[in-house]
Amino acid sequence: MDEAHLGVERWRATVKRAAALPIPKGQRSVEVLSHGTMVVKYYAPRGTDEQTPHTRDELYVVAQGSGTFINGDDQHPFSAGDVLFVRRVCPTALRRSRRTSARG
Repeated sequence: MDEAHLGVERWRATVKRAAALPIPKGQRSVEVLSHGTMVVKYYAPRGTDEQTPHTRDELYVVAQGSGTFINGDDQHPFSAGDVLFVRRVCPTALRRSRRTSARG
């Protein structure tokens, strides 16, 4: 078990368990797994996705919904089951067409 989040396994996560974790006030995501420099977070965009460029490369696994993934100057459609890559310091955003949850 992860000491930071009781009930979260250290080496495995599920979308159902991740979605049940409380997102800390003022944050848009919650840590689900971590090991060394790797971090997995559950992120469920609400309203406008106003992310700023990140300090590390990121992967997003789309759990549900669909929309447009804005990655720098490029735009790509996405839907549930897709995996999206964002290189560090690249402006990014998710524009939803339907309810969307992503882990990143």
